Amino acid sequence: MVFLQSKLSDTVISHKYPLLITLVFFLVVCYVGFSYHNYWIVDQDGIHLLNGGEQIINGDGQNVHFTTTPPTAAIFYATLNLVFNDGFTLMKLISIISGSATVLIVFFIIKNISNYKIALIGQLLFAFNPWFSFFSMQAEVEVLPVFLACASLYFVTKKNLKPFDMIMIGSLLGASFLFRYQCIIIVITIIIFLLIRNKKIHINLSHAGLVVSLFLIVVSPLFIYNHTTVGNIFDTSGSFYMQFGAKYQTPEWNEQMYRLTQEGKGTLDGIFLDFDLFQKNYFYNLFYNTPNRLFNFIDTTNTSLIPAIPFIGLVPVLGGLVYLLKIEVNKTSIVLLLGSISITTFFVLLFGDINIHFFAIIIIPILSLGIVNIKKIQKNLLPLLILPAVFPVFMSIAILRYSEQYFMIWISIATLSAIFFVDIIPKIYYKIKPKNEFQRNSKIFIIIAVFIVLVFLANIGYEYVLIRATSSGTSYVSISDELSMLFQNERLEQTGIEVKHVGDILSKQPGIKNSYVMGNQYYYAHYFPANFIKGEFDEGPENDTVDNYITRKNWNDVEIYHSNTQSMPQMRQGLIDPRVDYLIFELYPTGGHFQHDYLKVLSDPNNPDIPSNFEAIYSSNKSKNLVVYKIHYEN
Repeated sequence: MVFLQSKLSDTVISHKYPLLITLVFFLVVCYVGFSYHNYWIVDQDGIHLLNGGEQIINGDGQNVHFTTTPPTAAIFYATLNLVFNDGFTLMKLISIISGSATVLIVFFIIKNISNYKIALIGQLLFAFNPWFSFFSMQAEVEVLPVFLACASLYFVTKKNLKPFDMIMIGSLLGASFLFRYQCIIIVITIIIFLLIRNKKIHINLSHAGLVVSLFLIVVSPLFIYNHTTVGNIFDTSGSFYMQFGAKYQTPEWNEQMYRLTQEGKGTLDGIFLDFDLFQKNYFYNLFYNTPNRLFNFIDTTNTSLIPAIPFIGLVPVLGGLVYLLKIEVNKTSIVLLLGSISITTFFVLLFGDINIHFFAIIIIPILSLGIVNIKKIQKNLLPLLILPAVFPVFMSIAILRYSEQYFMIWISIATLSAIFFVDIIPKIYYKIKPKNEFQRNSKIFIIIAVFIVLVFLANIGYEYVLIRATSSGTSYVSISDELSMLFQNERLEQTGIEVKHVGDILSKQPGIKNSYVMGNQYYYAHYFPANFIKGEFDEGPENDTVDNYITRKNWNDVEIYHSNTQSMPQMRQGLIDPRVDYLIFELYPTGGHFQHDYLKVLSDPNNPDIPSNFEAIYSSNKSKNLVVYKIHYEN
């Protein structure tokens, strides 16, 4: 016992700084998460997941379908909530704990492949990513699978891999897959690494086989559940991912992709539905959308080192990568680099668009140099280099529009950036201005510290604006306005207060438990006991009537299917047409989501074109133009 206590004490002392960073992260996320985010708003998908899980537990799983998440995740949260009885707080706590645990394990992953300083800086860069810390305080399912995947990377980056490590890798990957299908990218990465890490083919195959076997064992309950419930081991909508937000599409292709989703067809069906159109979207995603979401070409919704500043996050990543590849300036490297740039440029000009596919001119030459120099790379470092190469190749099949979809590869970005700051900047400084040892060390320390502080300050400011904007609904205007709001005595009202107020009003309506409420946001459904029907107010023909819309009379089968699977409770198995008793209408701001013009009259309860049996029971005075109607059918 004394020995164990001494061992634990030594471990804590030797790792006091990474533990301190983790503790600070945990405390900050807890404080902000529970002080400025007390209502379901941006994390409304969590409500859909939680309610769907409850529906499965109650024996109606055949009607439940999630387009982005395995049903096992929903069952997990719903089961815990049977005891906890507060789904919002439960899911937030799991996110906070998962995010903090990820921050800690990232240090040990980088420590496996590098030194203490690089691991510490990498951990700091990871923790201060605004989008990661933002989702670490949301009632969502985004962060837990990232932690499980990172835990598997910890074992695979160890210098001496043993069978126990393979067991842990396979088990953790399987657990991650039960929460997010994206984990398959980590699975592919690790299998590739295990197969190429050395020339011991027999051992490599046995280790890869053990990982795959454990992975399949862990995920087998998901496959069994899907098969017994819907007849397929994969109950996912690959075609939905490909269609949703695609850059290039036609009305015919769009409708057919929706039908593939309705029929439960997979990714291959979507690819070969129109292969030429698929190729255009694939290369757009590969050479424009993905780099943009990683390094901010034009969009601040990204996982760059500094999300608010375009391109700058690319510099340390490329610098760290070139350094690790140990590229020598010789004839072979120059010829390979110039040749790959020339060939790539030729094909981009011939078959693509230089404005969209420009990043190919950077990616392909670096990838070529990486393949040629792969033998020079430290073996246990390879997984973190294979991962960002595998990710875009597979994930570009569908467009990824949100920063959280890139969390799986954020560790690679943080690691390469840390190497740049700790190893490369000093080397550059020493070459430019060599002096005595003491001066060199003190000045370079200051330079690195300034760089890192600037990164942290920029990210803290970005995160403050992100949290303030999402929690209060006030958009960014200028730095001076932000500073004035920061130091004002009056606290900004949280956005979800009005949502809860609407829920309270509806909860007091007679017979509400047996009523149906139509709206376009899940979070309303959390605050009243009625059934909820999802409507985006863009379904059906452009010129119709309000009465026809709320009865879904002229909606096509695909639109009704998506409405049914997004409603609460979900109704996948039948085209049910319930009568809408209450309608929540929000007028989107200019430039927002498309809405039919004839429905926009609902934003003004005094408009004479509104049906006479529509009674406005709540009208917001805010800019959202939110109105709640009670529909009287006896008239």
